Amino acid sequence: QYLGQKVTVSVLSDIYTGYLHKTEEAVFQNDPNIYLKPKYYFLTETSEAGICSPLFRCSHVKKLQRSV
Repeated sequence: QYLGQKVTVSVLSDIYTGYLHKTEEAVFQNDPNIYLKPKYYFLTETSEAGICSPLFRCSHVKKLQRSV
């Protein structure tokens, strides 16, 4: 429900802020390190590029909230 939106997420013991994406999105099909890992999520600095978090699964998320 938060895909493509700016969020703050607490992953294990770290906190990241950025735009939420799923690894299987067509925008990232040219990057096999991202695109070929199904069911993972990550954050970007802008709405389309600039990865600013490690890949994570839903089970790694402690808290997620929409950012302004």
